[in-house]
Amino acid sequence: VAGAEAIYKRFEALYPAEFTFFHAHANMDYELGKYADAQPLQEKAFALSYGNNKLRAGYNLARLLKVQGKRKDAIAVAEKTLSEVKFPKDSAPRAAKQIQKLIAELRG
Repeated sequence: VAGAEAIYKRFEALYPAEFTFFHAHANMDYELGKYADAQPLQEKAFALSYGNNKLRAGYNLARLLKVQGKRKDAIAVAEKTLSEVKFPKDSAPRAAKQIQKLIAELRG
């Protein structure tokens, strides 16, 4: 894990405007249960992303907030994500459907 952490940090420093490394690093920290470490990385990935990557980053950020008990923040991020990414309403991408499902779960 330490080796992967070092690689992610190196590439984040080399490519500070690239979504990919922040997103992957945040996912690793999420899987390790390091939610507080993952959140700022995923926020950065969300800020840098667009299109389908915005959907993926928004879903993961909302999921991170949910697991930390920040339900209202998770809903806000999920709704913001869906409002910022344009796609035909009759054929939403799989990632958009995941976000819609997460919003429904959060609203209970």
